[in-house]
Amino acid sequence: MINNYTDFLIQVELKNWERLNESSSWEELVHKILDYLDEAAIKGDKFLVKVAENIFRFFKTYPKILVFVIGILAAKYHMSKDKIIGMVPSDSIINAEELYDRSIESKGLTEDWEEESIVSKYNKPVTGNIKKFLTDIANKESSLDPEKINDIGYMGKYQFGEIALKDILKQHPGESKEDYEKRIKQYWPKNFGKVRTASDFKFFQSRFKNKGVVFWPEHKQDLAMKQLLKNNKAYLGDYIDKWVGKKKNGIKITLSGLLAGAHLLGPSNVKNFLDHGKVAKDGYGTPITEYIEKFGGYNVNI
Repeated sequence: MINNYTDFLIQVELKNWERLNESSSWEELVHKILDYLDEAAIKGDKFLVKVAENIFRFFKTYPKILVFVIGILAAKYHMSKDKIIGMVPSDSIINAEELYDRSIESKGLTEDWEEESIVSKYNKPVTGNIKKFLTDIANKESSLDPEKINDIGYMGKYQFGEIALKDILKQHPGESKEDYEKRIKQYWPKNFGKVRTASDFKFFQSRFKNKGVVFWPEHKQDLAMKQLLKNNKAYLGDYIDKWVGKKKNGIKITLSGLLAGAHLLGPSNVKNFLDHGKVAKDGYGTPITEYIEKFGGYNVNI
């Protein structure tokens, strides 16, 4: 895919880096790097790692690029700290540990570092409270097991069912087909198709049972969960502004609690609880109020 790494920034730009218009060249470079990583991710995790290693090697003397790429790998592709640090060349201008820490904290390394907002844009959804929220939800749902299938057919780290998968795969209003396909490739199994019918869902289950995280990698399940949270937030709409900060049946209402309740039993049951005090329960007898209360108070900026 990438044979000549000067594709990132043509050689004349590299030779004249100090004289470049920093803002315009940086923006162009960021988009090129994101495109390369997205294309690599579609081809598989091994390919993504190889491309990332080559990016680090090529730009080992440019700290702000290294910091940016680390932030993207951690936030967008859910790579672990050890895996990322292992990809950074030992002779890079700043050691890998410091690069990682600065990236996750969205701190600059040099006086001309002015792109913190770009790193923060991708770091916020996977650091701090939102990361803990997702981890705690997954711990409750599956004991953090990305290959778990329960006895009523819910799957994976977050125990997705047929309705949730269909919702995750919906095309957004105003979203072009090209943008839609590009978005779902980030979190959907490669070459699987969609879940539109009950038979599609059963086929998905059979593949998941046979191949588990090989079929649907854990980091893609994380991205699918984030999409579901975004969808449920949209469905809850005005209820969020109306209820967050108030109490219902003695429970303090927070955004994270509402999203957790919606994950358990859908946004309509969250609304029924807020409007009428009706406490729905899942197939195991877990009340929606348990999730609304247990997972309240996280900062879920999605």
